[in-house]
Amino acid sequence: MARNHPYHTVSQRYSCSNCCISINVILFFITLISGISITAAILVPSIQYKENWLALECSLISKQIEPITCQSEKECKEDSNQVRFPYYFYDNGRNDFIVNTINKEIEQRDSSSSTTFSIRRNAVYPTTSAEISNECPSTKPYPCYRGIISFNYPLNKTFNAYQSLYIQGDYMVSSQYVQSVETSLFPCWINSQNNSQVSIQPIPLYSPGGAIAVGVLFSLSLLTLILILIFISIRCFCKNDQYNQYQYIL
Repeated sequence: MARNHPYHTVSQRYSCSNCCISINVILFFITLISGISITAAILVPSIQYKENWLALECSLISKQIEPITCQSEKECKEDSNQVRFPYYFYDNGRNDFIVNTINKEIEQRDSSSSTTFSIRRNAVYPTTSAEISNECPSTKPYPCYRGIISFNYPLNKTFNAYQSLYIQGDYMVSSQYVQSVETSLFPCWINSQNNSQVSIQPIPLYSPGGAIAVGVLFSLSLLTLILILIFISIRCFCKNDQYNQYQYIL
């Protein structure tokens, strides 16, 4: 039976080693370039965006929830004059403010034209539309609401400006927005490049999705680099070993 010559065995090992090294080099550059691209496209502008906003202390004037339309479908179209964060922030940053409100009570005022909700502290907010009395007709039984927060914010040491921000949609969306302000003085943010643009939602530091993607890509990049070094080390070791084993004796 014919036996493989040692040269052919070594050649096959070198070919396999070259293939592994090449694949890992390609993966290394793909993950490294992708990580750099996401960093440049998402994280850098989001950090720069954060730097354009200054934290202030705003003074609450009033907050309320009011029904605005009746419709036949359950889904209310969301709208707001609140700051819309750029595309690179997850969900436009809306997940950044946390609602922690308990022991609330709602005072309902009926009028001939509509139903108005006067919100005060220590109010209990209904959690479903079935719990909310409304004057919508049977043909359009689903009400949509607008949560409004009115407040003053300091433009300078001597002058306070007025702002009224709202989010409209279903009741839970509107009530969560209103409940996000708990005290008469609360933090807000003003755009240093446009002092009429104020946000009562925290300005996100970065895109969570982008940060996770960058972390994964750079981790994979580091892993492939380590594998490249391991394969090169193994190849060098095997080469020296084979050279010592199969050298000719004169």
